[in-house]
Amino acid sequence: MHPFYEHSARLVTDRDTRALGLVSMAAYLLFWAAAIPVALRALRRAPAPVGQVGNRDPALEIVRARYARGEIDERELGERTRALRRQSVGGAGRR
Repeated sequence: MHPFYEHSARLVTDRDTRALGLVSMAAYLLFWAAAIPVALRALRRAPAPVGQVGNRDPALEIVRARYARGEIDERELGERTRALRRQSVGGAGRR
């Protein structure tokens, strides 16, 4: 027998192992009952992959597109972005 398992084998020799089997099964069930919700919560918090648009503000997307086309400069992009964010934060409770 492998040396690692030999120590465990000595613990259960000449004993009724049914209770140990139930304890082991309960431990596995408790582990998975805790691990699955933790994993699901972590997956929900993961950032969206690049290219997927979530609940983005269409006005901000227009301003970014205008900046990308060169229609507005970086200063104007910053001003408009800040104004739109203030508007969306202030107007969020109005719906």
